[in-house]
Amino acid sequence: MATAMDYLDAFRTSFVDGDTTRLDSLSTDDFTFTDQVRGLTRSKSETLAWALSGSCLTIDDYRIVHEGEDCIAGTHTARGPDSHSHVFFFAKTSGDKVSEWHVTYVQSD
Repeated sequence: MATAMDYLDAFRTSFVDGDTTRLDSLSTDDFTFTDQVRGLTRSKSETLAWALSGSCLTIDDYRIVHEGEDCIAGTHTARGPDSHSHVFFFAKTSGDKVSEWHVTYVQSD
């Protein structure tokens, strides 16, 4: 069974190495990524393209707050070309796949 760390590492690998293979395989076909601050929701294909766009360069400092059968939640940092943010995330999971990922910024520089 995939863990919260597996999902976060898949996002990080996409940003850092430009390889979305693991993120693609760990997300459902109807996966959505929602930025709660901007009110923006991306489909799976839009999320995979965004992960390669360079607008987010890395995520680090993972802290898992909750890991259950059907949801996970936690915090991490995110760095873009001109920004550094502290992010709260929560996600819905089903088996080894994530179906929804939601982020909100706790603090953004």
